[in-house]
Amino acid sequence: MFLRWYRRWRLKRSGALFRYYNGRRIVWADVLTLYRKIIHHEADIVSLLPAVDNQQEPETTQFLEAVTEIFGLTRYDENSGKGLTEWEIIAVFMRFLEHLNELKKKVLPGLEQHASTVIGSGSCPVPQEKTQA
Repeated sequence: MFLRWYRRWRLKRSGALFRYYNGRRIVWADVLTLYRKIIHHEADIVSLLPAVDNQQEPETTQFLEAVTEIFGLTRYDENSGKGLTEWEIIAVFMRFLEHLNELKKKVLPGLEQHASTVIGSGSCPVPQEKTQA
């Protein structure tokens, strides 16, 4: 039992797990699993960020639905008063981007030089395809 606790503690400490509130409880999730879900989601979340900054529709709604699905979030319900508001859903995503950037700096410091494009007002570098000159 101690060994299991120690492994979990080490994962949390290393930054390999991301902690967030999903509207019902606090969740720990694998950073790379979430990252893959974001990259391969049909909504192409990263390209929607500039539209979300300007609250354009239907892009903002698509973004919120995709983030809710990927992170397993519960939307705010006026009747029960439980769940996350749209602002809080966006905040979970932005916190994830910050966590991912910190993890990249800590584990792969050279990666920042290769992925220097910043999307919107967020700070998440996105890998670019190499182009032939």
